[in-house]
Amino acid sequence: MAETINVLMCGGRRTGKTSIMAAMQKDMQNMFAGGSIVLQMENSSSLVLYQQEQERLFSVDNLDKMSYYASDNETGEREEYGCRVTLRGDYKSPISLNFIDIPGEWFVTVEHEKEVQKLMEDSQILVIAVDSPHLVEKDGCYHEVFNRPTEITDMIKRAFQGNEVCRLVLFVPVKCELYENNRAAGRRKNMKDLLACVKDGYSDLLTYLETSQKKNCTVAVSPCITMGGLEFLQFVAPVDEDGQLVTDRNGKPLPDIMINTRTGNRDMMWLSEYTYLYDENGDHYYRPANCAQPLLNILLFFVAMGRLRARRGGFLGRLLGRLFHCLPKQEILDNSKADLLRTLKTSAEEGYEIINDPLGMMK
Repeated sequence: MAETINVLMCGGRRTGKTSIMAAMQKDMQNMFAGGSIVLQMENSSSLVLYQQEQERLFSVDNLDKMSYYASDNETGEREEYGCRVTLRGDYKSPISLNFIDIPGEWFVTVEHEKEVQKLMEDSQILVIAVDSPHLVEKDGCYHEVFNRPTEITDMIKRAFQGNEVCRLVLFVPVKCELYENNRAAGRRKNMKDLLACVKDGYSDLLTYLETSQKKNCTVAVSPCITMGGLEFLQFVAPVDEDGQLVTDRNGKPLPDIMINTRTGNRDMMWLSEYTYLYDENGDHYYRPANCAQPLLNILLFFVAMGRLRARRGGFLGRLLGRLFHCLPKQEILDNSKADLLRTLKTSAEEGYEIINDPLGMMK
């Protein structure tokens, strides 16, 4: 029977959790073809449809203006996607990754607080999607209200308290095409700066993970180019029904914050729509890249856990593990790790970093 590891997708509404899943699914088959790891996605038809819709939306045939406005529609219900992982040569000991994608609204509503808390407690891996423009632009003044770092940090602290389970917390900045293009062109506000913003924007959570959870929690940053042919351009100044800029109580314009259009409540401070610039010279407007990188971290974590169990079990533990097909052979684990490390990106210049590595994933 396959062991199941829960992977919880965390983040505010519209941060890009489903985009990560869809793009990751597209990348993974090409990346692992013929290698020591065999992957098979299960119950993922909705991700395929999402991917097709993104391709249609961003296609040149559908292009009637040079900017695309991000959607403000409500998120759907909880979704789960399975990924069966087998180490080649060890088919009797597969593992099943159960990706749990919940609406970002759940992180800020009392109605779902207990459910989210339980999901965090039961998940060995947390993937935190980070909307890069809202983190980096305007000196990060919209990071709190959009990415919801405070709520997510508080929930993680409660879920991890008194629990010594080995976990992976993976920060995945998305929509970071502008910063990658800046890096390639040698301009400032690049991927290295994005990495610094992640550390600053989630400093409270990182401090907690690097102190009280240092021995048990692996922490990494792994950005994804989730759109590719689009680049963040600007936030859009909101206007009221009369075409006037929305202002605060003192009459000062709020150029990038709008009222909740469904309730009329200004205090909720819903962010305005923002635009992306199309790549006029690109042959495909929607071309995600590096989206299997988070999965590489997840698989390295799995392999490191297998190596740890083998070391702790001693000779008898290893023997029983093989008899009951619980542990892959050490040689298979080592080969799989070598394959993963050859493809894993770790350069801070490109926005990647393994911040805490108690299991020795990189050794």
